[in-house]
Amino acid sequence: MWSTILPELMSITVFILTILCLQAGHSPSYLQNYAILSLNITGLKSAYHERTQAGLPIHDVYNLYMMTTCSGFWTNNSAPPLTLATCSPVSWYSKYLPATLIQTDLTSHHGANLSSLSFPPSIQSAFVERFNLQLHVAFIFYVIALVWVGIVIAWGMLACWVGVLGSFAVLFTSSASTSLLIASAIVSTVQSQAVALINDQGANIGLAAGYNGRFLALTWSAFAINCVSSVVWSLSGVCSGLVRGRGDF
Repeated sequence: MWSTILPELMSITVFILTILCLQAGHSPSYLQNYAILSLNITGLKSAYHERTQAGLPIHDVYNLYMMTTCSGFWTNNSAPPLTLATCSPVSWYSKYLPATLIQTDLTSHHGANLSSLSFPPSIQSAFVERFNLQLHVAFIFYVIALVWVGIVIAWGMLACWVGVLGSFAVLFTSSASTSLLIASAIVSTVQSQAVALINDQGANIGLAAGYNGRFLALTWSAFAINCVSSVVWSLSGVCSGLVRGRGDF
């Protein structure tokens, strides 16, 4: 039935957008600018150099993604893209631990450690106790959403032959919308709170955190399109029922 093509394409789009939310940062060159947040260390490095006349062997930025963390060096005045970027192995429970990441980079530099840099312990504690766990919950809801949207896509293929079945797809799209809403809300909250905490606690030593909004655009677009697809699926089923009632199907 032709009326099912549009909602089917919308559901496929939602599936792709959700996949992109999870896959961003899987490699240094893959959706590098779609980090949940970026921790800029250049101010800390500059302050340390002014104080000791020595450099710090740490990256300029540490990016947080849903399943990885990546670090690298700025090439153009703190603007993307990053060079010499490296990413952690992909994990369903990725842990972003700023102090640990910096300390790992400092292992080859005997003249500095986290204590000498006065790194605020409250930042590390917040990620250990709250933020990483919250992002893990968001990850679970993204996966649940993918399952529901996958069911919608499969159901839509069946509805192409029996168009009236499209109305029942709303049951699945509603569940997917709920999952995407929860995941998007969690990520938005973590992003806002983590950036505010880092900038508040770390500004005095040169730490700065921020985000460009691209990840939020991905996740909220997936939610919005899925909500609209629910309406379109419902209308598709109604139209198919009317056509069948006239005996044209």
